[in-house]
Amino acid sequence: MANSPKHLKYKTEQDELYNKILKILDVSDITTPIDVYYTDFTTEQKEAITALSQDVKHYYSCGDWAYYKKRVPGQHPEISLIKSILQSRGISSKYTHTDNKLCLRINAT
Repeated sequence: MANSPKHLKYKTEQDELYNKILKILDVSDITTPIDVYYTDFTTEQKEAITALSQDVKHYYSCGDWAYYKKRVPGQHPEISLIKSILQSRGISSKYTHTDNKLCLRINAT
């Protein structure tokens, strides 16, 4: 018997991780486009996002995610992890630079 895909097998856990990301970002829901600036992240937010990475690895099919595959020093891995989680939920986002600050523009759901 074949294993169930992670998006079916761990839907509840994925929902919980998504809600944790929203809480870390201090966003209740993504109903309008929002901009997340990396420079606005506190140390606690960065650590909280990084702390989720092992759970994300367990509950998502993330072998090709840049966060796990292409870790480059100075490339703001926390933003990459957030972007990948949102993308897995069908929420589009893109990187922009505003006033030399890295921004993740998250489109409304």
